[in-house]
Amino acid sequence: MLTIARTAQEVRDRYEAYVRALEAREVVACLIICPTATEEQNTYSVAQEVRRLSALFSSISEYSSEELATGHALNKKLYLTCPVTNVKVLFEDFDAVAFCPQSDDLDDELYDPLMSAPIPAVNFNSDVYAFSMFCRDMSLQKFKREVFELTASERGQLYETVLYGWQRIAERTLGNYINMTNVQKCPVYLHDDNKYWFANHQDPAFAESVKELYRHDMPLIYVPKIICEWEQYFNTGRTPDFSETATPGSQHLDASESTCEAI
Repeated sequence: MLTIARTAQEVRDRYEAYVRALEAREVVACLIICPTATEEQNTYSVAQEVRRLSALFSSISEYSSEELATGHALNKKLYLTCPVTNVKVLFEDFDAVAFCPQSDDLDDELYDPLMSAPIPAVNFNSDVYAFSMFCRDMSLQKFKREVFELTASERGQLYETVLYGWQRIAERTLGNYINMTNVQKCPVYLHDDNKYWFANHQDPAFAESVKELYRHDMPLIYVPKIICEWEQYFNTGRTPDFSETATPGSQHLDASESTCEAI
């Protein structure tokens, strides 16, 4: 879903429209473009621009604009029909992240191309929900049936396909970021046989005022946890609980502890 918001009220309206579209299973993510309003705003640093975006989006957050600009997450927990199990599930990781063109400026103290976009924008997404939709799409493509209509054996085949497919997508995405980044100034790399990725960003912070190195889980780590919750439902009827699987795994580590590995 692609939309535009220029005021706090428009942000609220766009978010509510996004939730309705999610409930109708029409979208997965939502990119809200937030155009600048003056020539002066076009000269902002990253810190100034993320504060402008934070002021807009604090209208739908429990945190103040300053808190959003300095490392807090804009997180939403939504009950939606799970694309895999077809039951209502609480997805706890719908997070919003701010992007701006200034993040690609090597001279900016908050330089980080991962947070760069051609125009200021905020993206809403849930890794768990996005992966669930990916699994459903692959089931329809491979078996011509919904996941909840498959046999246990067929689900096993599907899980292997989607696990490594999702991992490859993540590796390609990070590979592209690595290629466009001055990694001496802004480290970005995969680690431990591509089970983890490191970056100067604490996913899922809305924005940050200080750049430090954090470790994040790759699909090889978090996808089996999601699959385990699905199988618990199919085998016992217990509603999936993603409170642990949705944990971003953003463990702050000292850069000296890390070793870079090639993709």
